[in-house]
Amino acid sequence: YYMMSRAAEKNLRAMQRDNPAAALVFSVIRENMQIGTNAVTISQVTLCKILNRSRATISRGVKYLADHQFVQTIKTGNVSTYVVNEQIAFAGTAGQRKAVFSATVVAHECEQEEGWDQVKKLKAVPVIYGDERPILGADDLPPPDQTDLDFN
Repeated sequence: YYMMSRAAEKNLRAMQRDNPAAALVFSVIRENMQIGTNAVTISQVTLCKILNRSRATISRGVKYLADHQFVQTIKTGNVSTYVVNEQIAFAGTAGQRKAVFSATVVAHECEQEEGWDQVKKLKAVPVIYGDERPILGADDLPPPDQTDLDFN
């Protein structure tokens, strides 16, 4: 969930009237921002795909949001991170006034390199935690005994 002030709701209605594309972009940003970050990293290409609007329309919407202090735009390579003005909407506690950049990153399949969907399984490094024990080999395991049950 996220919260908005009553004053912000009035501004949102004005935005919906003046620049419907900006209202749609702002909706996607709010929908994807996580608690404590108020930020989303998303490309304009992905916004175009999600909202079924042209790149020019999305660009005008983003410009409106920045010009009217709904969001701050931070460039991260060829995508942008949009930080929502916490006085308008926030996910988390009021008055957080901090920048936490573990932003939600939204990627669309149209932006991926050819073959991205062909990866069957990524390689992983096994990690054994303190309350676990390794089982080596592919031998059949005996039935559990009391030591196995007491281990955890």
